[in-house]
Amino acid sequence: MTNYYQILGIDPLADSKKIRSAYKRLAMAFHPDRNPGNREAEEVFKIVNEAYHTLSDPLKKARYDAWMFPPPVEEIYVPTTIRYRRKQSPPTAYYKVDKQYYKMQGLSMLVFVLLAGFCFGIMNVIQHFVAKRNLQAYEANTAGLKHAGTLFSAGKFDDAFTAVQLLRQNGTIEYRIHYTLDSLVTVLRKQANTRFRERDYAAAASLYLVLRRYESPVTAETIRNIAMSQYELGNYIESVAAMKELYMLHPANLELVYSIATISLGKLQDAKTAAEYFEKAKIIIHPDVQKIVEAGIITIPKTAPVPPLFFDVYLGSAEANLQLEKFENALNDCNNAIFLKPGSGEAYKLRASIQAQMQDN
Repeated sequence: MTNYYQILGIDPLADSKKIRSAYKRLAMAFHPDRNPGNREAEEVFKIVNEAYHTLSDPLKKARYDAWMFPPPVEEIYVPTTIRYRRKQSPPTAYYKVDKQYYKMQGLSMLVFVLLAGFCFGIMNVIQHFVAKRNLQAYEANTAGLKHAGTLFSAGKFDDAFTAVQLLRQNGTIEYRIHYTLDSLVTVLRKQANTRFRERDYAAAASLYLVLRRYESPVTAETIRNIAMSQYELGNYIESVAAMKELYMLHPANLELVYSIATISLGKLQDAKTAAEYFEKAKIIIHPDVQKIVEAGIITIPKTAPVPPLFFDVYLGSAEANLQLEKFENALNDCNNAIFLKPGSGEAYKLRASIQAQMQDN
């Protein structure tokens, strides 16, 4: 190991002043600025610097001295006779059985066994009561579902659905409850569709109304069949109400909007509602026809194919506006209808009637 004392040229007992003085002297002599290009002087300067930083720090110096100058190890003489006697000396301690220790261990084991048996017994009792309660709930649900099926077969549909829903509201999450509810809805839908195809509209309407209360979500087919059944029965208010509900689901259905308008005008004598839905129908129809309605400019060539329903929309709108005494709107609708179907005598007759009433007013 490097002897820092020899490098600095001082005694190991030198104090801090002597260490600092020796360092300054050697640093001045071997500093790189005084020895440019001298690699050996640079290496000596690094070693001198390292020696100074080690010996100037009391803690580092103490560690360095302990490592550099370890204390001598003193040999201890042990007579042969003493070593021989220690080897030949008999053991003085013997193992003794602690009866109290084993007694406590046995008692602890007994307590553990008793507690484990008690807990196991409690768990078995709880499981028994839970299984018994589940069995009772299962039997009660089975009886409730059978009762619901009996009510449904007897035509008491609302009572059947109410019975099933009560089972579900009681917190029962058994899959049979949901399966039965879905099954009742499916069977009821099939019965209603069968009556509708057979044109038994009274029975179909009754079944569809029940179906709408329990079908989730209510399908557009159910609402449409309710509207058609009510119309065939002459219940025009109920039919229009169902159609308006269907319109909320399909606002771009032109035939649906036209049906609401024509029934309101022809069956219910409600010109205001008819005019409202005729306006919605005019917004839905072909974009070029819509330009005619909004700007009053005819942009469709007369040779272009026009759906017949477009003519009916404008003619119906003209009739509704005529009843509301909105003659300008009625005349504009009538002119659009004549443009779309020039050979229609009905449109010319209606326009003449509008013009006559405009002159009277």
